[in-house]
Amino acid sequence: REWLLATTRHCEVVSSLGKEDTLELARDAERFHQAVEFVLGVPLAGAAVPTRILAFDDRTPGRPFALRSEAGYFLPTLREALLVLRTGDGWRDDATRELRHEYAHYLLRSQPGPPLPPWFDEGAAEFLSTVAIDDDRIDLGKFQPEHVRWLASEPWVPLPRILGAGDLESWEGRRGTQFRAG
Repeated sequence: REWLLATTRHCEVVSSLGKEDTLELARDAERFHQAVEFVLGVPLAGAAVPTRILAFDDRTPGRPFALRSEAGYFLPTLREALLVLRTGDGWRDDATRELRHEYAHYLLRSQPGPPLPPWFDEGAAEFLSTVAIDDDRIDLGKFQPEHVRWLASEPWVPLPRILGAGDLESWEGRRGTQFRAG
């Protein structure tokens, strides 16, 4: 395979998807960052470690880069923030909601200043996980029916309890899903 490198303001994209698909992936990754900046209301500070995106088509019988059969996943390390997009479908299809959620956490937590309260950190990451890129348009905040169903089936948690949470240790398991959906 021929590998291409595309560098943007926030990312380094290493891809075997071909020139046009690699450039589209780089633009889409920047659009995701623009959505994060829009939600925060400020530009993102330069990251201490670069975000590297590896994009390739790993749909082979052995699938050596598969992780729980995910199309894409996020691996933060001390050396780099690594996004692996492994089915050849670019940001729009390989950057799953879970990947976008975890990457949004990483971006939010890497900003200077005091740590964000857990309700904002989790809520903003969940909100940003809904980012859907369609050419030059970004859809943000798409309704999540599974959250509404989940919240309707569980006891209501008072808003002051969510806002007063200092950490997420007491919100493990089902309660963590409740915090995330709320």
